[in-house]
Amino acid sequence: MGHKVLVLGHDSRSFLSVVRSLGRGGIEVHAAWHRPGDPAARSRYLARRHDLPAYREHDDQWKVDLIALLCREQFDLVIPCHDSCLVPLQQHRTELEPHGRLALLSDESFAVFFDKFQTNELARSVGVRVPRETILSDLHNSEYLISEFTLPVVLKPRESFNPGTPDSRHEVRKVYTRDELDQALEAMIGAGPVAIQENVLGRGVGVELLMRGGRC
Repeated sequence: MGHKVLVLGHDSRSFLSVVRSLGRGGIEVHAAWHRPGDPAARSRYLARRHDLPAYREHDDQWKVDLIALLCREQFDLVIPCHDSCLVPLQQHRTELEPHGRLALLSDESFAVFFDKFQTNELARSVGVRVPRETILSDLHNSEYLISEFTLPVVLKPRESFNPGTPDSRHEVRKVYTRDELDQALEAMIGAGPVAIQENVLGRGVGVELLMRGGRC
């Protein structure tokens, strides 16, 4: 009997790449938590698509239906492709893992790498150079901290996905004027602390590694 994998997500980048890679490898690929009308969900490599309720912090129906799907289909692996899919599984792993094998991080890794503030703190502790930054928890008495930076600056939320607001993504912003800075901070601070970072010129490069136990 061949292998069967459930891929959670959407879009034509990571989700579609995972679906194509598995499908070309001869694995039966199922999908869930895709968006209506999403072209990636119509990939020819998808054997089946499952409609599951969207994650809601105070409604367990998504979890009930996901567990029922895992028990019924007996997937060899479940792969979440986005923060909005990974975070709910990570936070409810003790309830979900008895019913299927989930591609999740260790709790320690998750705590660091899905918190931009902790990621930078770890980098600094081991000598990795990171942009100078300060954290704003509210706008009161923030003028002094802001005055330490020269525009443009980069504004970063602690996390891209907040379980309390699952339908919105918290984006990094770059602002060039004081008016833009004030407006952006006012819009972002309600969701939690914001990091103000110095602007560093250069070419952005992403590096991805497949690792286990700290080894490639």
